[in-house]
Amino acid sequence: MPFGFRRLVARDPETVLQEDEARLFVLDNERLRREAQIWWSHEIFLTYNQAGTGHGVCPAVIDATGRARYLAFGPFHQLPPGRWRASLVLRVSATAAKRPLAVDFGAAPNFAAYNLPYGVAGLHKIELENTFGPDDLAQFRLRVKRPAFLGEIGFLGVALQSRDAPSDDTPSPESPTTC
Repeated sequence: MPFGFRRLVARDPETVLQEDEARLFVLDNERLRREAQIWWSHEIFLTYNQAGTGHGVCPAVIDATGRARYLAFGPFHQLPPGRWRASLVLRVSATAAKRPLAVDFGAAPNFAAYNLPYGVAGLHKIELENTFGPDDLAQFRLRVKRPAFLGEIGFLGVALQSRDAPSDDTPSPESPTTC
């Protein structure tokens, strides 16, 4: 083409919106990871298969198809005692949004819970706080409350931040600890 002009190609507006949403999903998760004291990557979580009979490592994109179950759970790590905030960004497909979804953060039997708005697809920025004792094993859970026939949920990890003021003898972390 003369003079360096490119041929313009018409693109479906829905495709453009999905691509923009995917970029925002990755950027939001990168920001959370950089600002976190502790970053729990999706790879340290477990997930049940569609039949709910076995589990494996949680992928970055979770297939919500199947019975009601935990889509991601774990990692059962011990946090320093005190109040902690868990922050995450989920990308929920239109078909997955048609099922009730919930997020929990805490240690058995004390969980803070959040129900995602029903029918709302797209990016969901979620923050939950909970208090942990010295023997508590912290976990995060993402669950679908009713059987789903289709749908995907993007999940890259959970950023943790202590809500307690650091004492003078506690060093401030220079970069997040990755588990």
